[in-house]
Amino acid sequence: MTVEISTILQFLAVVAVGLMSVTIPTYALSITYLARETGSTLREIRRRREVLSERLEALREKLVKEGSTTEIEAEINRFKLEEKHLRDRQFFLTVKGAVVVPLVLCLSCISLSVYGIVESADSSFLILAAVPLLGALYFLWKTLESVEKAALRPEEKLLPIFKIEFDKGGQALTYHEVQSSKFQSWPEMWER
Repeated sequence: MTVEISTILQFLAVVAVGLMSVTIPTYALSITYLARETGSTLREIRRRREVLSERLEALREKLVKEGSTTEIEAEINRFKLEEKHLRDRQFFLTVKGAVVVPLVLCLSCISLSVYGIVESADSSFLILAAVPLLGALYFLWKTLESVEKAALRPEEKLLPIFKIEFDKGGQALTYHEVQSSKFQSWPEMWER
């Protein structure tokens, strides 16, 4: 084995140790948002199921008339995909997604790197040692992305929005359902 391959394997092992040291602080960040995100996820899934049941009921009536099930299947598949996305975001905030999987992948990278150095592995072994490190990076990135979404996403974003506009111009106002606002209007004379 050449010195370059040994040096690269050592570098991979050192980076893996560095990533291992980042997983615990990352989890400390993620745990602060886990309860809120879990509650939001469950409420959103419940709301989406209600919307899905309404849509399926409308599509069922259409099915009786037309006899095609493709729209119902598409609606169910879309719902399953949205639900999976919500649950994945929640998974990356848990101890398993934020700590266990990245630590196991980092330990795998370290083990493979040490084995490659001791056994004088060839250059193809570099890819095998780098793959777990890339997996650990992916999990940490998804955890930080989930923390960001949980921190920046206000609760109202999940609720429907309605908009008030006036016929003769004026300011268009947009409200979330949860917002409370007094509507004040002063009558004005409009020229025709």
